[in-house]
Amino acid sequence: MGETPKTTLFALYCSTVRRGISCSLNKAQLMSDGIPGVAEKPTLYCLQSVWEYVTWETIFQESLVVALPETHILAKQSQISLISLANEGFILFPRKLAPGLYDLIISLCQQSGFSPNVVQEAIQMQTIVSIVAAEMGVAIVPASLQNLQRTGVVYKYIEEPTPKVTIAMIWRSSDASSTVQKFVDIVRQSSRR
Repeated sequence: MGETPKTTLFALYCSTVRRGISCSLNKAQLMSDGIPGVAEKPTLYCLQSVWEYVTWETIFQESLVVALPETHILAKQSQISLISLANEGFILFPRKLAPGLYDLIISLCQQSGFSPNVVQEAIQMQTIVSIVAAEMGVAIVPASLQNLQRTGVVYKYIEEPTPKVTIAMIWRSSDASSTVQKFVDIVRQSSRR
């Protein structure tokens, strides 16, 4: 059997920060895809050096919301002020998985006058929501997680103005394969619904 052709498409969270875009991609994946200049970089928090090798397109933008256990004292409020979460335990993902989103969440809390007390980390957003349902803490998550309809969790919009997070797809500019093009077309059609 021959080797499966390698096509790479990334979906990631990006957040607009002071001067541009902060994105997180897996350095090992970029290195294996042969994107020049990646091997010399110890971390990949900003992809300015690889933008000439990739094409990216915004799929959609969404707000951040607070995920609370349904029994939480704030669960009946329509919106949550971040300062009301100052004494809560936070469930968060490790920073290395999505440094832009992680830094945005930490920054929002700090702008409200506190540093979040991270009591548990989880790799997947679904797991974070499940830990919230188990009443182990609260989380700030993208609004689309409400679609999981996880029993035991309520989602509340944040009172303070917060930047939107962007879901984008990224692919190698040099990859003109029909597989990538079909996938991009499907994502475009789905995101317009």
